[in-house]
Amino acid sequence: MSQKYYTPSASAPSLSSQTGDAEVQKETAFTAVERVVAAKGSETQTTYAECRDRIADGIDKTTSIITELKAANKQTWVVRYPTFKAPEPSEGRRPSFRHSLSFADDPTQEIPVNLNRGPGNMTRSVTLATIPDEEQTSATTDDPSSDTKDRLLPADFNVLRLDLKLGPAGSPTTAASLVSQLEKTSIANLLDERLDRALERLDKLRCRIQDTSSKVLVTGDLNAGKSTFVNALLGRDVMPVDQQPCTTMFCEVHDASENDGVEEAHVVNEGATYSRDDESTFTRVSLSNLEGVVSESDAEHVLKLYIKDTRNPSQSLLNNGVVDISLIDAPGLNRDSLGTTQLFARQEEIDVVVFVVSAENHFTLSGKEFLFNANNEKAYLFIVVNKFDHIRDKAKCKRLILEQLKHLSPRTWKEADDLVHFIDSNATSSRTASGSEATKSSVPAESWDTMEESLRSFVLVKRAKSKLMPATTYLVNILDDVELLVSANDIVAQHEFKQAQDELE
Repeated sequence: MSQKYYTPSASAPSLSSQTGDAEVQKETAFTAVERVVAAKGSETQTTYAECRDRIADGIDKTTSIITELKAANKQTWVVRYPTFKAPEPSEGRRPSFRHSLSFADDPTQEIPVNLNRGPGNMTRSVTLATIPDEEQTSATTDDPSSDTKDRLLPADFNVLRLDLKLGPAGSPTTAASLVSQLEKTSIANLLDERLDRALERLDKLRCRIQDTSSKVLVTGDLNAGKSTFVNALLGRDVMPVDQQPCTTMFCEVHDASENDGVEEAHVVNEGATYSRDDESTFTRVSLSNLEGVVSESDAEHVLKLYIKDTRNPSQSLLNNGVVDISLIDAPGLNRDSLGTTQLFARQEEIDVVVFVVSAENHFTLSGKEFLFNANNEKAYLFIVVNKFDHIRDKAKCKRLILEQLKHLSPRTWKEADDLVHFIDSNATSSRTASGSEATKSSVPAESWDTMEESLRSFVLVKRAKSKLMPATTYLVNILDDVELLVSANDIVAQHEFKQAQDELE
């Protein structure tokens, strides 16, 4: 006999008291960033500081919410991990909000629910489906102003996702493939571990937004011209450049002022935590021997490179007179280092991801995978399409790349004028420390200059997006997950409460 599920009663114990706080924190985070973006001139720094403090406060309150959820999971209610199954599409009917809710410890039991948007379209919550699906579908079909497809929500977690499948990779996803034999407490323990990692991430994010420095990761597919691009930004040939893949390790470039004005390279010793004041953590290398070190090492090693940039602060990204900047030249994605690069990009210390793509190849499969993951972490990406002057049909090339980007990073695509640039950095590789420039081939001079100014603006001026938005994005994702988790558990908790009441009567 199938179980009946009742609408929540006012006297039933509720797990949803945390969702209101979650909604407030999400709205606070986004509002703070919008204020900085709208600020002008001298107001920017003051507004940025206020925004940073509000997000830090949001991180503290989110930490409190998750800590309370962990305590409830251990002391008052074993949190159950929900899964959602969308109805099978049928011809002639619009998509429905109706889903089947089940739990990993009992996948055979299904509850009809609706996935709903919260205020401001920033949250997801679950409510019991009290209207027959036919009536609900008819209502949305009859309303010409409704756009159900655009309002449907993904029924999965952003941060708190658990992989509970059995069998080899690629096996079909069915209820039987879930770990149904695990007890509720076993799955709750797995979720508790995920919450612990979320707390660690929040702590690191808080430290990151308080740090005044910014780290810029330059990555892309193999031979896309990343090292050449970095050299052009530095105004001198520092990173080794070759037609064969050259960069095999992470090269982190700092201004020499951070190393007492001395130009040199430090190869971080394997397993060591780097400290410039502790020579046991690194090996010194002269710049003249840099090419051999970079080419022969592997992606697990990190190189700290200190160089001088004598250009005017208005022209230099490293020596900008405003913010301490480091440029990180990463190995190519399809050199079997995709996992390493993704991990590095997701580290809380990375503020900006600059992705260099060849106009001749567009986004490869490895590039698409990286961009999809990086977009979830960083919200905005800076895209450089290199070797654009090699393309005959430039309009078609630009259209195809922007179409790909629209799906990979929608926010970046919406601001493509500022964040997507089509250049030829090979023509600028012979820039010298004195500031002289090589002829920029057939690409107009303002093409490179516009890109460089946009990058400086993104890193130095629009720091609400480049530095604070990653923290905001993570806050929204984790709070959205908490609300989805709590609302699903609230339904089953109130059902069990009603069931217990009926048994006592």
